[in-house]
Amino acid sequence: PSNIAHGYEQHGMAGDVIIYSKNGEGGTPIIHRAIMRVVAEQTVAPDRASTTPCPEEATYDEVRIAEDGMPGSCVLTWSVPGTSVKNVVNVTVHFDGTDAAYYDCKRPAHSGANYVVEPYLVVWQWAPSHEGMLTLGDNNKCSVDQGAGVTNGSAGVHSPSGVVGPIRNDWVIGVAGGEIPWLGTVKLMVGGPNSYGTRDVPLISFLALAAVIGGVVAAPLATESVFRWWLNRSPEMKDYVEDPAQEKVADFESE
Repeated sequence: PSNIAHGYEQHGMAGDVIIYSKNGEGGTPIIHRAIMRVVAEQTVAPDRASTTPCPEEATYDEVRIAEDGMPGSCVLTWSVPGTSVKNVVNVTVHFDGTDAAYYDCKRPAHSGANYVVEPYLVVWQWAPSHEGMLTLGDNNKCSVDQGAGVTNGSAGVHSPSGVVGPIRNDWVIGVAGGEIPWLGTVKLMVGGPNSYGTRDVPLISFLALAAVIGGVVAAPLATESVFRWWLNRSPEMKDYVEDPAQEKVADFESE
């Protein structure tokens, strides 16, 4: 509760829905929810002259700036902001409402001889490859994008280089906001040089957009016709037409 992001929701659930490039390699972007962020805690500078630049227990993050001011850092421990996970070698978070917010996997709990599947999201003994965000589709029943190394049974999202890693900030294309359905296509069409463009927008979205525009144009005409029909059937209009005094006034004005 003390975390600055506590209680923040978008699109019906906690956290932002982000649009990201898979491993920063382009292709069709993914629109999934950011579940948590893992950050480096203890780090050391690598031995840049060695073929094994980091200690055996460390993870080499080729992008993070090390103590010597150069890209590439050896990460010894990790922390997850907003949880009790601090300065650990491997990350374990139970999204059970106690250790972290409750995340319902919308699946029945079950177990076998060598496994247990909880009804809520569990990140188990994860050794991140680098800093970044853990992501998950809202309807994926806790099959996280970063694969089975994070959560048992996860299929993961794949790019040409393999399963996506934690989402780096520079892989994020944007944050999903509220839109009238299909009108987001217009934003992609006129977004300028910094827009992702419409190359991955399906044909059905363009057809739906045309239908929406047609409906907007036709709605006033249809509304006017209905209003005239309703007005002509009203008792006041009938009395006006049938009142002889009104007819005389009309005749006088016509003369």
